[in-house]
Amino acid sequence: MKKSLFISLLLIISFAGKIYATDPIWVSPITTGRPIATYYLGDKLSNPYYFQFEIGQGSWNKSEVGIGQNTDGSTGWSWADANWYADDGSNKRVRRDLANFQFTATGTWYVVGRARESAGSSWTYADEGGWTDETTLTCSTSSKYCPYFTVNALNTPSSQTAAFTESAKVHLTWSKDAQGHNVMIVRYAKGASPTTPTNGTAYSVGSTLGSGGNQGTVVYNSSGTSYDDTGVTSGNNYDYYFYSENNSYYSSGMKATADYPTTPTTAASNLSFSSVKPSKMTLSWTSGNGANRIVIARASSAPTSGPSDGSSYTGNTVYGSGTALGDGYVVYNGSSNTFTVTGLSPSTTYYFKIYEYNGTGTATKYLTSSYLSGNQTTSEEKEYHT
Repeated sequence: MKKSLFISLLLIISFAGKIYATDPIWVSPITTGRPIATYYLGDKLSNPYYFQFEIGQGSWNKSEVGIGQNTDGSTGWSWADANWYADDGSNKRVRRDLANFQFTATGTWYVVGRARESAGSSWTYADEGGWTDETTLTCSTSSKYCPYFTVNALNTPSSQTAAFTESAKVHLTWSKDAQGHNVMIVRYAKGASPTTPTNGTAYSVGSTLGSGGNQGTVVYNSSGTSYDDTGVTSGNNYDYYFYSENNSYYSSGMKATADYPTTPTTAASNLSFSSVKPSKMTLSWTSGNGANRIVIARASSAPTSGPSDGSSYTGNTVYGSGTALGDGYVVYNGSSNTFTVTGLSPSTTYYFKIYEYNGTGTATKYLTSSYLSGNQTTSEEKEYHT
């Protein structure tokens, strides 16, 4: 129907105060938006969630609201009755409650109303942005006015870590995605090929994915940001895959590896001293092949005690403030190869031992059969006379 005829018809309708039945029927959208909103994979619409449109006559054969992704308006679409809920003059307003409708795929989800005058009539689609009797549905994000939702993939968790803190315990940490979705974690033997979780399938702790040597076990599925996995075996290595989870739909996985700690084999070397002052000095060295190292200091003679496997020590660069280890103090504990120790006495010789180690907590392994040692005397404190 030409635009001029449509306008004339509306004027006649307005003047007469009554709309008569036509075939094809006239419809107009009420719920609009391109997009209406943006959601994430697995999201559900609220309860209730009404999608509404208007019919330009008092009676008709059938009215429906459909939602789907295929642009043909049929394949994979969900169509259901749109029921009357209010009058707008002689027009009738209808709606379908899409409560808890779940978005099971990413991309564009079109949603539109339609009505027909009689059982044998063609459907008229409310996809024109205003009153229309057009019987062709156009699903497009770039032409016409069919409303739609945009559905994005779930963002992954981030900053994931996995480390043995005891001989049979791995401490896991992570950050949730910006939307705060729950996180599911699957444990595999290191090097195994992971199986992608199946969207729409719910997994609980203890569920398995894959088979044989590539079988993984769900160890966590909840809302936190850390977890201790005690289902591991001492001496084994593991890969952990972290997934954002949303109503049994999943992001891609992010991996963290927990290698069982082994004793380092190479000690630190090339110890040097610089910026030597009455109360402080800087130590530098070439690190060995441990992930971390501790430095033990003692005044006037060499420390006689070293670290023990499975023990943790607090380092403090202020001499005497760190963990007392035998007759010395731990003045450094970390991964660097330089630090400055303070709190020293003038004209005093300080002796240092540096031990490489791997692991944390009771799973810590120290290299004690060889270590780096050295000593340095602080400078004399100068006196000033006036």
